[in-house]
This record gives sequence, C-alpha cells and structure tokens, in this order.
Amino acid sequence: MTPGPHPPLEESALRVAEELALVPADVRPHIANELMAPIARHVLAAHARGARVIGLQGAQGSGKTTLARGLEALLNSATGLRVAVLALDDFYLTRAHRQRVAARMHPLFETRGVPGTHDVAWLGRTIDALLMPRHEAHLVRVPRFDKSQDDRAQEPNALPAPVDLVLVEGWCIGVPPEPPERLLAPLSDFELQFDEGGRFRRCVNHRLATDYQRLARRIDWLLALMVDSFEVSCRLRLKQEHMLRRATGAGMSDPEVLHFMRHFERVSRWALLTMTGRANLVVGLNEDHLPIEPIPSP
Repeated sequence: MTPGPHPPLEESALRVAEELALVPADVRPHIANELMAPIARHVLAAHARGARVIGLQGAQGSGKTTLARGLEALLNSATGLRVAVLALDDFYLTRAHRQRVAARMHPLFETRGVPGTHDVAWLGRTIDALLMPRHEAHLVRVPRFDKSQDDRAQEPNALPAPVDLVLVEGWCIGVPPEPPERLLAPLSDFELQFDEGGRFRRCVNHRLATDYQRLARRIDWLLALMVDSFEVSCRLRLKQEHMLRRATGAGMSDPEVLHFMRHFERVSRWALLTMTGRANLVVGLNEDHLPIEPIPSP
C-alpha cells in the first residue's frame, strides 16, 4: 500500500491524543510530539524494511497499552495502513484453567500475569489470521479479558482483517529467560515466603525459554519502554489503580496492588537488565510517561 499525502505526524498525533483522550489534556502535546510521532516514524521505517509484527514491551504502568492505542489510530489516519493491536493481557488463561495449573504446578499460577498464565499459542495463531491475505475482508475473533471478573469475557472482540501491521503489546514480550544460576536463591521476601524451593520461578523461566521465545521470534521489530526501576513501575501501577477506583468505584487496595506486583518482580528486574541489548529501540521514560531523552530519528 502506498500512502497518499497526509498531515505531518506531529499534527496527526496531537489530533489522535485529543480525540482518544489518551492522557490528561495538559500533557497531550508532549505525548504526541515527543513520544507518539517519533515512535511512529520508527515503526514506519521498520515496515518499509518488511516488518509486519511490531512488539511493544514495557513494565506495568509504563503506558504501553495507551501508546499502542495511539499508534494504531495514528498510523491508520496518517498513513492509511491497516493496523491491529493485540494485547498479551487479553490472552490470559481462564480463571478455571489457571486454577488447574496452580494445582498441578504451583499455587502462585492462580494469579494472572506471569509467563505461564497466557495462551501464547492462540496469540500466535491470531497474528497469522490477521496477516493472512484473503480476497475479501473478514473478521478475526480475539479473546477479551475482563479484569474486573478476573476471567475471560464471554463475548470476544472481532478485528477486521487482513491488516498490514500487527502491534503486539505486553510486559514480558521479548524478555529472555534467566540463566539457571540466577534462580538458585530467592530474590525477595515474597519468594522466600511463597517460593522458597524455587519451583515457581523455575516454571516461569521455562515458559520464558519456550513458548514465549517462540512468540518473540515472531516479532520483526521491538520497542522497549524502560522505567528507572521496579519501584517506579510499582508507583505507576498504583497510580493506574487509583484512577480506576476514581472512575469505577472498584479496584484493588494499595496493599493488594503491591502484593500483586510482587508476582512480576523477578522477571521485571531481569527485563530492566536485559532489554536494552535486545530491543530495536529503547525509550527511557520518566514518571509522566515522557521520554527522558529525545527519541532519535530512524
């Protein structure tokens, strides 16, 4: 597809940020000009080189879901590309399935989020279905996870296909497994209390090394959104939950959020150590979700 003439990316990015109300009004120009438009240029450059699957990795609270929504709308409106977004979170196993895994492997697998609680094979098949060329437009059914119910929603989403580009966003997309020697000792009081023998972390690491790495090999170009530390990720995740509670009157308490985040601590800290050397573009973010340094041109 050859895009026709369009307004500059910054102008389109600001319009998208306003229309979708992605972030508070006072930061929308900064998000549009400093984050969305520069990253869109990198994605377009990668697509021009043949990339069709774009990965967005970032810790909890880093804003990857918001960025993916913005990029989808921006690329569609500014270039005419047909773009679909898939969230790893929508491919969680059902609660009943996680309970079976928890009974068989380790009780911590009952909590959604870590490698081993997603249907990664289904995600791979969905990527294939969205990109498969067909003579007529069609719909691809995509699961939708209802976090308020901690279970898969009864009604899936339906995405129009075929598309030119698939954006896959998730907190552990592309994260490599840890070396076995790093798994020997508990990392935290949480692991000392709930995983002293190490079975849970070894199971998570095995999944990172197998089906999640097969997914990583499907990614043609990978963006990593980097916050300063796991502690910053926890603060950002708390802010998200506060916003949810204000909007809906429901949600986790602060202690519940922090306990929830402990399930991700090991892989999150490992991602902060390794993703700089694995991603095609690494963007360091401050706690306002803005780049710490200007994003270079592709």
